[in-house]
Amino acid sequence: MDITLTVMHEGLEHVAMTPEQLAEAGVSAEVIRQALDEQIIRQAEQQIDAIADHVYTTSPSRSARYRRKLEEAIRYRDAGYPGNVPDADYPYLTAEAPARGITKRQLADAIIAAAQAYDAFGALAEARRAQLKVDVPAAADEAAKQAAADAIVAEVHQAAAALQG
Repeated sequence: MDITLTVMHEGLEHVAMTPEQLAEAGVSAEVIRQALDEQIIRQAEQQIDAIADHVYTTSPSRSARYRRKLEEAIRYRDAGYPGNVPDADYPYLTAEAPARGITKRQLADAIIAAAQAYDAFGALAEARRAQLKVDVPAAADEAAKQAAADAIVAEVHQAAAALQG
């Protein structure tokens, strides 16, 4: 692996050096291990965040619409899926259900199910970010640390792919 690290050790800054070079320069194994763990974790967290950013919308207006649709769908479900309602009471359901060729109830249930799936993905992504902080330091060497991080990132990627169909 071609990981380079920058560390401060005994008042000296060692810039862009491999773990082996740092050891040869007299940097303690603990300092090297900690810097390596931090870098691998940081890079994996960035990858997880990029995956999650791709899953979720970055559009503030779309995010607001999705939030309103979910609120409306929950309100409609909690009201017992009323049959005849004024369009103004459920504007998203009333407008979108016929465009999709489904009932308001089907649309409300689909919106709620999708929101639950996205919430589950978000929870998984956060749990795996936390897992990085345990698994990477527990790994024996650089290759094992990287393999642990890669496995976690791959799991998040796979979950994102499944969510997006």
